[in-house]
Amino acid sequence: MADAPQPSFLSQLFNRRFFLTFVVVYGVIFLAQQFWLKPAAEREAAADPVVSLTPAKDTYREGQLVLWEVRNRTEGEITLVMACDGSRNDRYTIEKVSLGSTEPLMSTALCEGEVPPLPVTLTPGMRHRFSIPEYNTAMFGTAGQYTLQLPYTVGASPTVETLQSTPVTIKTPGAIRNVFRSIITRPLFNVLAWVSNTLPGKSFGWGIVLVTLAVRLLLFIPNQKAMRSQEVMKEIQPKLKQLQEQYKDNQQLLALKTMELYKQYNVSPVSSCLPILLQFPVLIGFYYMVQEGLGPHLHDRLYSFLQYIDLSALNNHFFTLDLTRPNPYVLPIIVGVAQWVNIRISMGRAKKKKATAPEATTGMPDMSNMMGMMQWIFPVMIGFFTAGVPAAVGIYWLTSTVFGSLQQWYVHRQMAQEKPVKQPKKNAEIVAKRR
Repeated sequence: MADAPQPSFLSQLFNRRFFLTFVVVYGVIFLAQQFWLKPAAEREAAADPVVSLTPAKDTYREGQLVLWEVRNRTEGEITLVMACDGSRNDRYTIEKVSLGSTEPLMSTALCEGEVPPLPVTLTPGMRHRFSIPEYNTAMFGTAGQYTLQLPYTVGASPTVETLQSTPVTIKTPGAIRNVFRSIITRPLFNVLAWVSNTLPGKSFGWGIVLVTLAVRLLLFIPNQKAMRSQEVMKEIQPKLKQLQEQYKDNQQLLALKTMELYKQYNVSPVSSCLPILLQFPVLIGFYYMVQEGLGPHLHDRLYSFLQYIDLSALNNHFFTLDLTRPNPYVLPIIVGVAQWVNIRISMGRAKKKKATAPEATTGMPDMSNMMGMMQWIFPVMIGFFTAGVPAAVGIYWLTSTVFGSLQQWYVHRQMAQEKPVKQPKKNAEIVAKRR
């Protein structure tokens, strides 16, 4: 009696134990990032009952909007003020730290613009985040280390005190980021700014939805071909299994016969990767663009014929989401469910064919089982990814996934109305001669 074939490494990899391990590991990493892995300076400051001024991140790239956070850890109220009495304390003061010495870079009284709107009162335990987008490029336009000084008062005292921040580091973007800025991020930003500016309410969220749909329509034909090729691959799986059984002792000949079968049916085993590969640069472009702030500090990124657009008037909120910040609770679940539905739709036609397809027992991994596990693993991966990036990236991925699901359904409907996959012409001629 022949020994039962041993399951391959891939078939063992995609099992429930692996899936549960994946979920647990990524869950621990996510929780650690959210609650435990805080910067050392932030943890030390949290232990002291003081008023602190810190950058939201220790490091930013040139062009990114620097976000600051004030925390009141005292037992009394404090008020961020703008005295405008001509003294040093009524100014935001930015200093550039270089080689151990402090050199004043800019000292600007913001009495007229009041950026951020002042006064702001912080009760005990309260925190307040703000940025200075109108001056961001002038203040943080070059690489270096910077500190910020901010005036405030304690309780009802009229005395204005100065709050000194911890340093923030501005770094020069790397070569990859500069390439994306030039050929993807900047054109994408200009298109989004123009579309959003023409929409009612100047909604950046609806602008992302419309631009994403436009991108998917431009890629509709290559995606359509890739999806059809993927469906043909599913239909010829029985023939692939037969080849695997017939040539299981000769891997070189098996590879040759497999490639001949692909050529006969005009399909490629990597064709299903094409849609993701085509969309990936756009996804990275969205990420870099949103990471840089989506604010007036990016006015110099607008093309000359779009300089009339007021970036400060664009609405960065979409329903209850702030598009510039991650939403770790609601949006990841929505995106994960949409991805799960997308995979279920792509598997639907294969499941209908399964009952009539001949089975062959081989040592090769069962693609249907692997796809069955991926319908759970991939949505979880996408959910964790969405939780860690600005919500605008999640909106892009959600819109693209929903469009992809509808296109996959359309492909299924088309192929269901067509005749089954025909035998290649060459094989049909051979059968005719034998008769």
